[in-house]
Amino acid sequence: NGIGIQARTVVIAAGARYRRPDIANLDAFEGNGVSYWASPVEARLCEGEEVALVGGGNSAGQAVVYLAPKVKRLHLVIRRRDLE
Repeated sequence: NGIGIQARTVVIAAGARYRRPDIANLDAFEGNGVSYWASPVEARLCEGEEVALVGGGNSAGQAVVYLAPKVKRLHLVIRRRDLE
């Protein structure tokens, strides 16, 4: 879509059926600032940081619950218009 996002940490909440998003050079950041899940462990690792959460479904909602109280700022990036 030509939209650019800069973040030190990105969480991709792809749902119960793992769907890797089609993002150029994503593999270069996997394990180094890009995660595919969010739990209390990741929330502690991201504490005080600015985080982008890519999702919009139930998994993203659960990630928000873990991350929002711990991070400095949480950006929720919704990938489909029908979930806005």
